[in-house]
Amino acid sequence: MTDQTFGEGPDDTPTSAPADADSHAGRSAHIDIPERFAEDLQQLEGIEQRPVAEHPQIFDDVHQRLRRQLDDAGS
Repeated sequence: MTDQTFGEGPDDTPTSAPADADSHAGRSAHIDIPERFAEDLQQLEGIEQRPVAEHPQIFDDVHQRLRRQLDDAGS
């Protein structure tokens, strides 16, 4: 995997991060998640240890569960 930086050099390749870039953007932050979504999102915990071939199914399952939650909330 290559490092991603921001800005464009003379050949339109990224060169450096903008001055206002968050140096902690790649790190996890605590986010208050409503309890009704927390269980669904826990399926994503440790996904980086799962085979990449399983990721689409996991993401799809979580997406479907969250959509149902939102649909039920809108009823």
